[in-house]
Amino acid sequence: MFRKKRFQKSRLLMSVSLLLASLSIWTTLAPFSQAETSSIPEGSYQNFQYDFQIEWATESWITEENISPSLSNALFAMYVKADDTKTIYGKPTNYVEIDVFERQKNQNLEEWLSKNTSFDKTTQKNLTIQGGEELITGTDLGFVGYKAAAIEGENFIYYITIAENSSYNDVFADIVSNFDVMPLSSFSDVKTDHKNKTAIEYLVKKGVLQGYSDGTFKPDQTVNRAELLKIFIEGQDRTPDEGKYKNCFPDVKSDWYAKYVCYAKEQKWIQGYSDGTFKPEQTVNKVEAIKMLIETYGLLNNSSFYTSTEITAPETGYIDTDNLAWYAQYIALAKQKALLEETGISFDPSGGMKRAGIAENLYRLLQIQEKNLTTYPGVIYTEWKTYVNLGEGYQMEYPSTYSLKEIDTRQTKFEKNTETYFMTRVQESYKKEGKEFAYLDYSPTDVAYLGDQQGYMYILDKGYCDGPGCSPPMVVVAAEKNEKIYALEFYNTTKLNEEQEDIVRNFKFL
Repeated sequence: MFRKKRFQKSRLLMSVSLLLASLSIWTTLAPFSQAETSSIPEGSYQNFQYDFQIEWATESWITEENISPSLSNALFAMYVKADDTKTIYGKPTNYVEIDVFERQKNQNLEEWLSKNTSFDKTTQKNLTIQGGEELITGTDLGFVGYKAAAIEGENFIYYITIAENSSYNDVFADIVSNFDVMPLSSFSDVKTDHKNKTAIEYLVKKGVLQGYSDGTFKPDQTVNRAELLKIFIEGQDRTPDEGKYKNCFPDVKSDWYAKYVCYAKEQKWIQGYSDGTFKPEQTVNKVEAIKMLIETYGLLNNSSFYTSTEITAPETGYIDTDNLAWYAQYIALAKQKALLEETGISFDPSGGMKRAGIAENLYRLLQIQEKNLTTYPGVIYTEWKTYVNLGEGYQMEYPSTYSLKEIDTRQTKFEKNTETYFMTRVQESYKKEGKEFAYLDYSPTDVAYLGDQQGYMYILDKGYCDGPGCSPPMVVVAAEKNEKIYALEFYNTTKLNEEQEDIVRNFKFL
């Protein structure tokens, strides 16, 4: 958990307490001194994606994330609410709402309030808090007299509201006074928009993961067998005795990782190789890592975590995995519980497990356990369909969320919501002097291997012009076979995302 600012005299506490006490609109606020000595358990919440953390001291109040925001342009919205609260029109009656908005460059808080809310300036009070963040409190008439507080962060603006006639003003004041804008990132190579930032920051705060002395995390660096065991064991808040756990394999003596490896061996989570060694420094591939995660957390022996059908009839759901392989039950269970971030058609089972990837897998499992969930929320694994073009001799997989339209035998559109997302195009090959490969007069800049196919697709760095007007930004991926050029054209992008990479990876010649 993060630091207990309430007991360390929060940087906000005294200033905001004095401010709120002076405002006539703030009624029935519980004295902050009572919160400091209260025996009621203190609640806390961190959001690493949007860089904030809060605390409150009220009995039986919980959080609910990803709600429908009261203001439509919010990036994220959540409640802190009574867990037994009644609802009116789908909304709880006793709650504090926190909405997060993108902060435009050089935009100040008053400008944002005037543009996005019905803030009553006659009730407005301004305060600049330590670190340069600005806090504005008052009443929002658009919320039918809701009390509101707006806080300015580096990249986001946070808007906190509660009904003016609520009997829980103390919770609102508690959250406002203990609101803390966190650093954008603990590491120079894990930016705000990094897809695994929440998982990485959470595990770092928990003490499970660490960065490097140069201020980086190295999210794309692969992990070895010893490192992985350390992550999983410390993720359970276990610290094996280094005096007891050592010398359990010929290649595991008294090294830093010995206590983790030997403890895992005693728990029967791991076995060595046929030559008796453990190979602690060997890189772990993705299916090995998922097996170790499930084994070390005892998920196969936890009847409340899975149903028997998930284990006896495993379906991994990935085109590059084998449902009969030793790892199938582990991948099937992990996907069933949404522990896997690979939402497409490929898993890359033999690929090395990266630090960011295993952070995501472990974070999702811990969230399920800590919040008593049945699966990690908000993850949708896309179903895929197969398209076969016998005339031109190729086959491809595409997401079921797309519809296809064959223009002719050589051109096929793939659309979503009536908008063309990508096309397949086949044309006669033509060679030009000095060029190894030619498609629409552009040379290749990179290549992508076509799975088990006999060749590569060349990734071209530019789009093409058609008539008087040019196409939007696009990435063209093309291959040459039997004197024909096969091209995938992805529109409105300059870089392939994971879904598009899956489409390319699973293109096959017949």
